[in-house]
Parts: sequence; C-alpha cells; structure tokens
Amino acid sequence: MAPDVRKFVLAIHLTSSLGWVGAVVVYVALGGTAAVSADAQTVRAAWIAMELAGWVVIVPLALASLVSGLVISLGTPWGLLRHYWVVISLALTILATAILLLHMPSVSAMAKLAQSLDGADLRALGGDLFHPGVGLLVLLAITVSEATLAVGALLVFALLLLPAAIAHQVTSRPYTALALAAGLAVIITWLGITIGFYMGYPSSVCISLLAFVSYVAVVGSSRVVEWATVKRSADFN
Repeated sequence: MAPDVRKFVLAIHLTSSLGWVGAVVVYVALGGTAAVSADAQTVRAAWIAMELAGWVVIVPLALASLVSGLVISLGTPWGLLRHYWVVISLALTILATAILLLHMPSVSAMAKLAQSLDGADLRALGGDLFHPGVGLLVLLAITVSEATLAVGALLVFALLLLPAAIAHQVTSRPYTALALAAGLAVIITWLGITIGFYMGYPSSVCISLLAFVSYVAVVGSSRVVEWATVKRSADFN
C-alpha cells in the first residue's frame, strides 16, 4: 500500500473509531435521559433521537471503522494475524458491530412504540443503557490501544482530554458538552490531518497543537469576556 493511501485509510480508521466512541457517548446520554426523566415528551424524544443516531450515525461509523481496519491490516506490514493486539482489536470490533446491528431493530421497535404511547405507559419504557454502556467500554479499550500504538500517547490524550475541556468552557450542560466534545474531536482531527498533509508535518503533531491552541483560545476568550463584563459593571456603578 502506498504511503499516502496508507495515511488516508489510517485517518479514516482513527476518525471513524473516535466518531463511533463520541456517538455512543451521546447515545448513552439520551438513554440515561429516557431512563430518569419523568416527562413523557422527553422520553419520546429521546427514543426517537436514539433510533436516528443509531442508524444514521453509529452504524455507518461502526462499519467504516471495521472496513478501514481490515484494509489497514491487510495492506500494511502489521498484517491481520501477525500481532495479537490486531487480532484482539479486530475480534472486539466485529463483536461490537454485530451486537450493534442485532440491537438496533429493538431500538427501532421501542422508538415506534414510544410514538404510540402516552403518559405513564410512555414513561414506563425507561431508557437503553446496558448494551451501549458495555459497548462504550469496549470501544474505549479498542480505540485507546490502537491509537496509542499507531500515533502515540500524546495524540490520544490530546483528543480525549482537550475537546472535553473546550466543551466544558463553552457550556455547563452535560449532554450538550458531550455532543460538542465529540464533534470537536472529529473536526480537530480532520483539520490537523489536512494541515499536516499540505505542510509536510506529522499529522499527530498538527492535531495535538491544534487541539491545544483551540483550548487556549477558548479559555483566553472566556477570560476576556469576564474581564469586559466586570469592567462594564464597574463603569456603570
């Protein structure tokens, strides 16, 4: 496999894997909302959103992660069966994808049921936490192990911590912060890959620096806004 093609496929694999994790985090948040909410409309909306997120976002990302992982394994010296960590990651990815595909029809059935029920019957549906919760732990294990071996621990920590830190600075709502952190991780990854490709620098360095600069910019902007607010209040008094 040519180096440029290998980098492109690796970028797709890492992005889809990280996006898969982020999408499942959002799904878990929706499932938790449906489980604890006493408002029937919120429960209905959560189930509809879970079905939509599952079929439109999570399933495509899962398939992209699996297919790109197979391509990388077969087209690089890593091989498909040469290293135990590749075999374990592949087996866990296949298992997670299979469980996802088997579980989504039940999610669709529950979403359809949620649209026909009301009141106490709707609230009794609860949420969907067990399967996505276990799946999230498996995905985190796969993603961290693969990314650490492929691009180093610095990039892994940058993508796991800095988008979440930026989201925390922007909003105090947990569900909004989860979705924002997942989106930022994907955007920063693709921007860093693009910058590295055209400027000739390592993609991992570009992604890490971009994430750090973004965090510093957000923190600095919030401090400037706070200072301006305090100064305006002082001038008014």
